[in-house]
Amino acid sequence: MSAAPTAEVKDFVVRYQLTDYIQTSIGVDEGLSKPDPALFIHACQVLGVEAKHTLMVGDSVGDMQMARHAQAAGCIGITWIDKPDNVKGADVVIHRLDEIHITSQ
Repeated sequence: MSAAPTAEVKDFVVRYQLTDYIQTSIGVDEGLSKPDPALFIHACQVLGVEAKHTLMVGDSVGDMQMARHAQAAGCIGITWIDKPDNVKGADVVIHRLDEIHITSQ
C-alpha cells in the first residue's frame, strides 16, 4: 500500500523486482489517505487476513501510525536510506527487505 496512485505502485513493484514480497498493490487513488487506518484494514480485507494478525512494513511515520490505529500485530520500519527517524514508532527497524526472515512455527 502506498500514498501514490495504484498504477505507480504496480510499476514500482515490477521495476524493483518486489513481486516475491508483495501480494497486492494498493495505492491511494481517491478518498482516504495515510495515516487513516481504513486503508490498512482494506488491504487486509483484500488479502483475507485480520489486521491484528499482520505486520506492517512501511517507510514513514504515517505508515507506523496507520498500522497502530488499525491494531496491526506490529510494525517493521524500513529505512531504505538509513534514516531511522522516518520510521519512528516501528517495533523493528531494517534497511532492506531481505533482512526479513520468515520462519515456520
